[in-house]
Amino acid sequence: MNINQTEEDITIDQANYIQIILCKFNMNNCKPVSTPMETDLKIMKANKLYLIMSLTKKQFNKNPMKCHWVALKRIFGYLKGTIDIKLKFCRKNLNSLAVFSDSD
Repeated sequence: MNINQTEEDITIDQANYIQIILCKFNMNNCKPVSTPMETDLKIMKANKLYLIMSLTKKQFNKNPMKCHWVALKRIFGYLKGTIDIKLKFCRKNLNSLAVFSDSD
């Protein structure tokens, strides 16, 4: 984790760690994407939960299916596409809170 402090703000990022992970799995040249999952993919809420659970269960570690590899490669692309994003804490205006989101 990189922490950079100045008089005006503190920024935190994990760019180095992401780069290490991408290199470890030979995905440092993967195509960057802006979302961890395809935006036009129509999956019911229950199926989303199943997909997330199946990516983390041990039973799929020994025999992953193609959909698991596709999802994992997409996550690597998301890490690559968001490697420069930082969390920034400003020291000014301690009495106000500004929140930004690009979610739909």
